[in-house]
Amino acid sequence: MKTKIEQHPEFSRATSAIEEAIAQTQIEGGDMRSLASCMLSLSAGLYRSIHGSTGPDGLPIALAKLVASEAQREAQDFEQKRYGASGRA
Repeated sequence: MKTKIEQHPEFSRATSAIEEAIAQTQIEGGDMRSLASCMLSLSAGLYRSIHGSTGPDGLPIALAKLVASEAQREAQDFEQKRYGASGRA
């Protein structure tokens, strides 16, 4: 099931552009970490120019949500590694 973001028409356009950049970087033997860093920086700048730096949709709030989501994902991964796929008894 696709999320609301994945259903947006611009999502597939952005995904295609990213996949092309990745493929071209691999063909050229480029550094994928540098590409990822550049894309993160550019996307943060784009987000800030559209949503601003303040308010409920501002860049700092969006970044905080990303960090919280990643922390939750890491905690779940830790629990799964520690207790297995079935979880705690």
